Amino acid sequence: MGWGTGFFDMDNDGWLDLVVANGHVYPQVGTGAGAGAYRQPMFVCIGTSGDGTFEEVSAEAGLQAIPLAARRGAAFGDVNNDGLRGYFGFECGRAALMLINHCKNGNHRVLFN
Repeated sequence: MGWGTGFFDMDNDGWLDLVVANGHVYPQVGTGAGAGAYRQPMFVCIGTSGDGTFEEVSAEAGLQAIPLAARRGAAFGDVNNDGLRGYFGFECGRAALMLINHCKNGNHRVLFN
């Protein structure tokens, strides 16, 4: 179940990228045979062109190291003023999660004050 879904240009290449924070609605969902899990992984996909196609890069982005959780909501912004937008999300019953973007691809940004 996708919550906290957001499109943003993660790698400053001009194409929108996608982050989805997942987590089931009901904590009891994992108790039945064959049922889904309450805590679920996040995933990120990069936009590969302007035609709406995406490539999943969750493993390359290091998301497999983040514990499964029931996440709700998301915000995106450049929290360390390096021109790359990161992720800030909320987890049910846990502290908020902030992911700093360290994409190193040579793409630039413009800052207006």
